Amino acid sequence: MIAPESPLIDAQWRIATVLIDALSMLIDDESEFISWFVFECDYGRKAKEAGFNENIQLINSHEKLRWLIDSSFDS
Repeated sequence: MIAPESPLIDAQWRIATVLIDALSMLIDDESEFISWFVFECDYGRKAKEAGFNENIQLINSHEKLRWLIDSSFDS
């Protein structure tokens, strides 16, 4: 097991953040939903509700995340 204070853990989080930022830039995720899904929702394991106007859904999968990002372009 790697200790939580290990510099290896810090490097892993930096890489993950850079990859998330790159993906967000590629798909124009200006609302930062990918970052929210990864860090706040733990990749969907801690699903949370999100949406626009009256259309709120539980975001617990990549498909629902894609719906949320696509919906942000419509609102």
